[in-house]
Amino acid sequence: NQVLTEEDKIRVKLQEFGIAVSMKDTHKGLNVTLYTMTPSRGVRMSAFSKLAPDLSLALEAKSVRVLAPIPGTGLVGAEVSNKTQGIAKWENKLLVKDSLKLPVGVDVYGANHSIDLTKAPHILIGGATGSGKSVFMNTVIHTLSRQNNADRLKLVLIDPKRTEFVEFEDLPHLLSPVITEAEDADLTLKWAVEEMENRYIKLRSQRVKTIQEYQKNATDMPYIVVVIDELADLMLNSITRNSIETSIVKLAQKAR
Repeated sequence: NQVLTEEDKIRVKLQEFGIAVSMKDTHKGLNVTLYTMTPSRGVRMSAFSKLAPDLSLALEAKSVRVLAPIPGTGLVGAEVSNKTQGIAKWENKLLVKDSLKLPVGVDVYGANHSIDLTKAPHILIGGATGSGKSVFMNTVIHTLSRQNNADRLKLVLIDPKRTEFVEFEDLPHLLSPVITEAEDADLTLKWAVEEMENRYIKLRSQRVKTIQEYQKNATDMPYIVVVIDELADLMLNSITRNSIETSIVKLAQKAR
């Protein structure tokens, strides 16, 4: 009646396919656990590539991703989804004053990860209902507004559902009240395109290429971040669909 651990199950399943490994460290993350191993000499990395479904069956896991090898190491990894999902805790130390950095999660080693919005100017958040899209968007707005004063950062919030951004209605960073109507969203995005073009003219007049360079000599160009909840709702509106799509395409191409 021997009870096999997850590590034992992985090792035994690999042995069934003629692959001998030595199990190494295990790193448990919020949503996945990474099992690391060292293959015996002579084992090709390609031998691991098709084993994810078999490991998933052996571990009774929702999904398994095989990393052969783990980048930057001499190890092979099996990334197994946890039975229950964890929650990344908010910490004030994640805030970086006067920046557009956004916390995006925690890896299996417990390290916090963030992205700089100035280096990844456009973000599309996807996922099933209840997967945490709105929670992440609220985290984005909280982070940006706490890291920057209202003179340095302006926000445009578009909320067709009328429920997600209620708590931000009194933010001093807002360029306008939270936008809930498709027609108003259309006019706002057209304004954003016009503002973008005007800013390029200003940048050219100062012989600079970025807002950061421009701000060294002037204060009339705050960052503007547009946050749209339920983009699909706007795109399905028969009256404004084409116009909104055109504005978004222009902003996605040029609004850095």
